[in-house]
Amino acid sequence: MIIRLARDGAVHLDAREDFKRFKVVVEDAKKDVARARTALAKVAKLEDAATAWVAEAALRKWDGRANDRAWQDGLTAMIAKAEPHGWVDRAAGAIKAHVEWVA
Repeated sequence: MIIRLARDGAVHLDAREDFKRFKVVVEDAKKDVARARTALAKVAKLEDAATAWVAEAALRKWDGRANDRAWQDGLTAMIAKAEPHGWVDRAAGAIKAHVEWVA
């Protein structure tokens, strides 16, 4: 699953059925963290240029996924596998993802 911040500022959910990969991709060769932080604010909190905390609630409400029981179950399983590694912040309701910057 990839949360992608496009050059135009739109946020997309790509590879929606891939629960084994989880990352944020920012289309910005300059690595403008402030711009990305603002654009992703409703979905994720950028801790720094390499780390994002993605809101579980935002994922669960993503267009076309809120009522998709199989997808919701897949997300739940992904989160359960990430938790023992410290990649889940239950208090904040967020899942850790690495950030990739692409030109």
